Amino acid sequence: MGKQYILTIILAGFISAEASAKKIANKFRSEGMSIGVELLSDRFDVPWGFDFINDGQLIISERKGTMSLLDIKSGMIKTVKGLPKVYHSGQGGLLDVAVHPNFSKTQLIYFTYAVDFEDGHTTRLGMGKLKGQYLTNFKVLFTALPSVPLSTN
Repeated sequence: MGKQYILTIILAGFISAEASAKKIANKFRSEGMSIGVELLSDRFDVPWGFDFINDGQLIISERKGTMSLLDIKSGMIKTVKGLPKVYHSGQGGLLDVAVHPNFSKTQLIYFTYAVDFEDGHTTRLGMGKLKGQYLTNFKVLFTALPSVPLSTN
């Protein structure tokens, strides 16, 4: 199963609230290729980003500040522990996630997230090692400045 096929599956699964616990299988044609769609999970609130850990597992970020590992075959979901504190409101929260190009050796993941910072909010880029379902050796790599001031309304 290629990444293009899985990507389509995941996006369709996030969009399809009506499918609930049912697996749906549809085929679509786009730019001369057939695309299969299958619901893998409907247990995510507001998924914001995802990347492939390997061919059988995805890492998924949710706006509310949680990150999960989804086993594509079994549908089993494990919550990643050890994330920094995330500010989540409106468009802010745990944003995108990406695995290091050589993840199998480095175990590094990178992600962006909103934080309370200097009387306001801003976005940070962080990284850490993923050991099982635990984030270790977390480091802030970048903090966007200036922060957006808190509303006085």
